[in-house]
Amino acid sequence: LRCPLTSHRLRAVDEDGLAAANERVRAATLTHAGGEPVARPLEAALVTDDGALLYAVHEGIALMLPELAIPLT
Repeated sequence: LRCPLTSHRLRAVDEDGLAAANERVRAATLTHAGGEPVARPLEAALVTDDGALLYAVHEGIALMLPELAIPLT
């Protein structure tokens, strides 16, 4: 899979990365590209190979709309 914004390859986020992202969700410091806060903890996610963007996976479905991208940098 590739990021719809950058065309970078995507890979699954490991447990440590997911825990770090969910800590930011709980602290309300993780937002979507449009500026809205990520509302619920991530059950899984994909990240670009450069580590810049995250995409949530909900019930096994990757939410890869550009406005749902989660900038990490």
